[in-house]
Amino acid sequence: MHLRDADKAKDDFINIAAHEFRNPVQSIAISVSLLINKIKDSEQRTLLNVAARNSKKLKTLTQNLLEISKIEGKSLKLNKEKFSFNGLAIDLIKDFEESVLSNSTNLKITYSSSYNDLLVYADKDRICQVITNLIDNSIKFISNEGVISITAEKKKRNGHDNGTQEMVVVSVKDSGAGIDPEIMPRLFTKFTTKSFQGTGLGLYICKNIIEAHGGKIWAKNNNDVKGATFSFSLPLCD
Repeated sequence: MHLRDADKAKDDFINIAAHEFRNPVQSIAISVSLLINKIKDSEQRTLLNVAARNSKKLKTLTQNLLEISKIEGKSLKLNKEKFSFNGLAIDLIKDFEESVLSNSTNLKITYSSSYNDLLVYADKDRICQVITNLIDNSIKFISNEGVISITAEKKKRNGHDNGTQEMVVVSVKDSGAGIDPEIMPRLFTKFTTKSFQGTGLGLYICKNIIEAHGGKIWAKNNNDVKGATFSFSLPLCD
């Protein structure tokens, strides 16, 4: 009984703390962004860019804590809609090119699919969150230069009613350091990380989002080249 009470108190604290952090972090991020556009001095802009990067990290941490609170409280909600997966992937890569990769010519992100249109019925923002987490995760383990290749293909799986269901399988393949065999068995659990740049919450959140959609997520080290590939499945629209 005491352990259950303590666990609830911990979850309540995380939820309250995350909500309290969110507003000031958002205000800092907006203020820094506005200042960067006004400041002309290169040294001051460099300092503001440092503040911008770190405010983004704080924002991500706050969002992750809120997601964990929802997952643990069984209150993760999905706002499903029909949308083009190809369009989502292309827009995401453009966002990364304009922000994260804007000062790098040694890191590339590509997208390819054999299908002109892949319509999925899912929570667009949540799927965007999953892909963003996977790309961010790949970038952490690419030291100087490399490629992150995103692909999407159709596959069929056996359904619960002895029929088949068409799925889209999305893979994010990188040329980084690969997954440490020591953490592979618990890769999608909380606080699993070998990187000093993260909390080990991102993949756990991805797993819960994908499973809430009726899909699966998995990972493996590449056999042909260095690096790792993270894949997930989502049901396609009927």
